[in-house]
Amino acid sequence: MVTMRGNKLLNIFVAVIVFFCTVIPVSAQYVNAATTSKNGVIFKDVTNSHWAMEAIHWGYKEGIVKGDANGNFNPNDNVTEPEFLAMVMRSYSNDFVVRKAEPGEKWYIPYFDLATDNFWHFSGQNSVYQRSQVANIVYSMLQGSYESDTVSIQFLLDTKLSTGKVSATVAGYAPYENLNRAEAIVFIKRLKQQYPSVKQYIGKSVSYSTGLRDVVIGDTEAALVSKLGKPDRKDASEFNFTWYIYNKNYNSFAMYGISNENKVVALYSNARNVWGLQNAILVGSSYTNLNKYIGKEVTLNLFSYYQSKQDGIITNYYVDKFSDNAVDGILQYDASYSGKGPAGQEQIDAGYEQQILDFTNVFRNKNNLKNMLSWNEKAAKAAYLHSKDMYTHKYLDHINKAGLDPQARMEVAGLTNFGGGENIAYGYDNGFAVYVGWINSLGHRENMLYPDYKELGVGAYKTYYTQDFVLPYN
Repeated sequence: MVTMRGNKLLNIFVAVIVFFCTVIPVSAQYVNAATTSKNGVIFKDVTNSHWAMEAIHWGYKEGIVKGDANGNFNPNDNVTEPEFLAMVMRSYSNDFVVRKAEPGEKWYIPYFDLATDNFWHFSGQNSVYQRSQVANIVYSMLQGSYESDTVSIQFLLDTKLSTGKVSATVAGYAPYENLNRAEAIVFIKRLKQQYPSVKQYIGKSVSYSTGLRDVVIGDTEAALVSKLGKPDRKDASEFNFTWYIYNKNYNSFAMYGISNENKVVALYSNARNVWGLQNAILVGSSYTNLNKYIGKEVTLNLFSYYQSKQDGIITNYYVDKFSDNAVDGILQYDASYSGKGPAGQEQIDAGYEQQILDFTNVFRNKNNLKNMLSWNEKAAKAAYLHSKDMYTHKYLDHINKAGLDPQARMEVAGLTNFGGGENIAYGYDNGFAVYVGWINSLGHRENMLYPDYKELGVGAYKTYYTQDFVLPYN
């Protein structure tokens, strides 16, 4: 991974094919250390004059929120996604059954599993929560599948679940500001008052019942096109089928392998909420649930996936080590079509390049980034030439044999007035594998999730890959 977020090179970390796992810090667990004083104060830092005191006391008495070991509530601390999910599910304990965490499992994983199984719109990250994310999860819980941040926020305003932070408008709601603990419990109290039970809404957000967007292996091409329309792109594959790509909306991104007999023989997606509910494992399912489904503790291979075979169907479950080994993507294909196909390597590599752009944008979307990357042909040229050069001269480095760093190589390809970054890799069989390799390496992952990047060029040459990210200054 190399980063060039200004006009000069900031740091270099040479990309290697060694995988490692860095543990994301877990937010502090709150404990019941609060006591009620003579003047009715439960938490030391929440006086009777605090604007959210009534809701905080209610939440404590209902078992929804707790204090820290010092008896403080910390009302101004940012709330994390798992903390907010826990508040919601505890407030509706009569409607939802949350399994107990397994020994050694992080406390919040069962909450993530329940949200995944209910097709709620959430990121699955132990990270600070934004106000827009609150709107999205509540909308998907009560109304149905996610449409947009604006639709979710307008629903809160229309139902008076929120009056906005500044005004009762989408902008006045302050969508991308962080939510603190006091604001969270005030919102939960209001939600509970308006919706004493949500049992009748459970399952409302489930969009698909089977397969991938209700298309299964064995369906005809005609059935696929009738259901989803013509594909947005067709890519050659290394197998005996052609990929039909549906990428117009990254929330519902899907790929279908179509054989010469015009049958669906493969499925892939790394998007949430697109695999049908009848699938035991979904994108976002925990490592615990994957183990339970397989019937043993699964051993991931070098490329961070577990492969199973049943009734002639091969399934690869790709995991995200930085999300507690949750399932990041699923590839399923008919084993009888897994042999080498007729496409040439140049065609196959061109497909990988476009797919890696798609996978990266889905990954950014899942991680609550609003800025999707567009294709930059000049960056793609620089990336391709670098991958080819690394293959030809058998090296792996951001500095090529002519001494040019990524910025210089992209300038040679015609880019001007820009910053950016680069990921490189080798030894991966296809775009699925290299994408997962990058998201499971911290520096490469950070490049893929850097919010200010606008464009991306990808170059694949045999088993060498380069991603060149672009931040235009004009």
